[in-house]
Amino acid sequence: MRNKWKEIWSKRVKDGDLNIEELKRNPREMFLYMKKLNGFDILEKGITYEGFMGQQKRLVEKLCFYKPCKSVFEIGCGSGGNLYLFSLLDYKVGGIDYSQNLLDFAREAVDKKKVLELICDDAVNAGTEIKYDAGFSNSVFSYFDDYDYAEKVLEIMNEKCRNSIVLIDVHDLDKKQDFLDFRRKTIDNYDEKYSGLPKLFYPKSFFEQFGKKHGLEVVFYESEMDGYWNNAYVYNVCLYRLDGGCYYTNSH
Repeated sequence: MRNKWKEIWSKRVKDGDLNIEELKRNPREMFLYMKKLNGFDILEKGITYEGFMGQQKRLVEKLCFYKPCKSVFEIGCGSGGNLYLFSLLDYKVGGIDYSQNLLDFAREAVDKKKVLELICDDAVNAGTEIKYDAGFSNSVFSYFDDYDYAEKVLEIMNEKCRNSIVLIDVHDLDKKQDFLDFRRKTIDNYDEKYSGLPKLFYPKSFFEQFGKKHGLEVVFYESEMDGYWNNAYVYNVCLYRLDGGCYYTNSH
């Protein structure tokens, strides 16, 4: 990635006095800490633990909508919060992230017996040797430089994952101006502060075209995460590999 986001995420690091073994005894606090490391603000009036659990429940439902899955791979896994939840449900997990600090924490926190691979690299270098039932990403595709890069990542996910792909928090091109108006209204000097820190907004047709090219069913669903201010500006998308290669779009 050519923008400044990579520099920011690479600098994120766990607290120096953190006792990770003690944190492991409290899965709720472990998960919230992992999400905080990944840049999610855990605030009284913001996203709650219950909100995250609701999102996770919907993610599992979407990934396993047609076929059960017991292994998942995450693009942009960061500190491993999502993989941690899947490991607690006895899934085999794997992920890739370009932040060595965050990935090191994931290696400490997630049960090593459940981990198939944790790769420190850019998303396009995930490799496809190890296969999974399903793949997903959460709040990652909006940080890619352009659509060409995003398509390359989707190609890898499609080859790496046997059944399904779910992308959470895709910024909606139709809502771009509304998003910018809101941010400028709520953050002083927004354009100056976020110079070099762009978001990539996607038309839904981008995923429809990818699905048509590969014979995948494409399903969009709304973001309904309690306490999440970004709900109005993003959507989620599922891509399913079906027997016979049929293709259509609908909503679940």
